[in-house]
Amino acid sequence: TFVDPENCKPSEMEEAVVHENVHHDQMKSGRLGYDRNNVYWKPTTRSHMKTYTRKTMEEGATDLAWEAEAYEESDKVKNT
Repeated sequence: TFVDPENCKPSEMEEAVVHENVHHDQMKSGRLGYDRNNVYWKPTTRSHMKTYTRKTMEEGATDLAWEAEAYEESDKVKNT
């Protein structure tokens, strides 16, 4: 994960890396994917893939399931 130091405070750097690494793990396990138009999400590796259109979502919103997982982990770093 590359974090642009001009757009991220040093105190937020580790938090950002942890957050993005959760997304990397989600993609590696086949639970998260995306393209120009959609985000594809599986709550578990055994569940069905759901498609979410990017036009109607607020990217990065904490109420998106894949983001909630990432924020849960990055908040652990943030609160230490």
